[in-house]
Amino acid sequence: MMPARPRNVLLRMLTPVVVLGTVLSLPSVAQASFPGKNGKIVFVSDIEGFDQIYVVNADGSGMQNLTNDQSSIYLEPQWSADGTKIAFVTNKSGNNDIWVMNGDGSGMQQLTTDPAADGYPAWSPDGEHIAFASDRTGHWNIFVMDAEGNDQQDVTSSNAFDTMPSWSPDGTRIAFASIRTKNLHDDIWVMNADGSNQTPLTNTPRSEVEPTWSPDGAMIAFTKFGSAGARIGVMNADGAGRHMLRRGMHPAWSPDGTRIAYLTPESLQLWTMNSDGTQGVPVVQNGTNQTPDWQAIPE
Repeated sequence: MMPARPRNVLLRMLTPVVVLGTVLSLPSVAQASFPGKNGKIVFVSDIEGFDQIYVVNADGSGMQNLTNDQSSIYLEPQWSADGTKIAFVTNKSGNNDIWVMNGDGSGMQQLTTDPAADGYPAWSPDGEHIAFASDRTGHWNIFVMDAEGNDQQDVTSSNAFDTMPSWSPDGTRIAFASIRTKNLHDDIWVMNADGSNQTPLTNTPRSEVEPTWSPDGAMIAFTKFGSAGARIGVMNADGAGRHMLRRGMHPAWSPDGTRIAYLTPESLQLWTMNSDGTQGVPVVQNGTNQTPDWQAIPE
């Protein structure tokens, strides 16, 4: 049986729709290097009673509610590579859709309007595209659109369960979680940004989810669900050298590559640790928290 997923995971299956195909314009290749200084951590919390998007400094100071809208639910925020915008999911329009806003919470703009459920937005490193997951074809697949919400294209086109995309720092590949084997567990896959060359990086009896690339593109952190509960691991970008760091879930690298933000598995507190798993430090210890992502401040 597949382990319980975090409550922010969108599992609604709706009537399939036809997606018109066009030629996908790939993002330009970005330099695979540490992208900047460590900024604020964005995350979701119900600390005020509803799932809202917050930012906080890595030392726990300066926490701010960016959405402050108790009539809607906000999920899965992710910073753009230049640290100026945040993509996120909300039911503000009556459906789970992808939106973007400025880093201070202003200028909200809806990008997807399909009646199906959309989730897990992930910016390309050049800021020109956003990958996301959607069940609009009757299966959860990975889609890519431009940053204005145009040219939405299914790039995995599978009958599987593909979610949680993460773009490589050089813009050429996307890692994602997928259920494609008879054991009905998630594995981590990688593909070219146009959907070609889909290749599994893990293939175990346990679920591995939430892949996230290190800023230099050399490693991928992930969450593994097993008999010991949720644990955070890392592996080389080709899937080799897998090893576990500590108990936790939803890893998010700091832009300088030295730290990883994560959630504690029982209480869902927000912590950070060294990238080798040592020196865990609490950041936010109240509320039920979800999906941290670390802002890069360009140098």
